[in-house]
Amino acid sequence: AELSRNDELVHQIRLMNERIRFIRWVDMGNRTRQTKGEHREMIDALSRRDADLAASVMDRHIIGRTDQIRDAVRQGYSNLFVDGPAALAGRLVDTD
Repeated sequence: AELSRNDELVHQIRLMNERIRFIRWVDMGNRTRQTKGEHREMIDALSRRDADLAASVMDRHIIGRTDQIRDAVRQGYSNLFVDGPAALAGRLVDTD
């Protein structure tokens, strides 16, 4: 986002990241490879200055993640309230 030099975009993404910090605690590693591929597609489209392709890839990425994020939040809250905060302690999202 910072490469865009769009201060508002950077600000909004930071706000969004703060709001979804909880999601980062929940194991979503099963989509890591796909997510990284989608991010690469976005970067490629942006570097080619192909706004239509970049928008299309971003839309597909965001829409595709919505259901998974909802499920992760439900599971995360379930872990917190059923198993307690210790259930999430030490869990990291796979970075491969």
